[in-house]
Amino acid sequence: MKMFQEGTFFLTRHTIIQVFTTDEAVIKTFRFNTQPEEILIDKVNNLAYVTAPDISTIYVIDLKTMTLKQKLIVNGRCSKLHLTKDGEMLLYVDKNTNDVW
Repeated sequence: MKMFQEGTFFLTRHTIIQVFTTDEAVIKTFRFNTQPEEILIDKVNNLAYVTAPDISTIYVIDLKTMTLKQKLIVNGRCSKLHLTKDGEMLLYVDKNTNDVW
C-alpha cells in the first residue's frame, strides 16, 4: 500500500498520523483494525473521512481528539470521496460499478 497524504495528515497501512511539518514530529495517531485506503480532510469541521473499501466502510475521525466519531457502512467498495461545498453531503464512487452514492 502506498502512503496517502493530505496536508499534515498521512494515511499508512493501519494508521492516520499527523506530523508537525517543521521538525516532522508525530503529533497524533489513530489506528484502524482494517486496511484504510483514502482520506478526505474536512478542515472546517476538523474531520477525516477514511475509506475501507474491503469492508464497505467509511470512518469519520475527529481530528482534534483523534477518536472515531462515526462508522458508516456503505454500498459497494467506496473510493473517490467528495464532500459538497456546504459540507452537507459526502459522496463516493463504488469501485466495482462506478456508481456514485
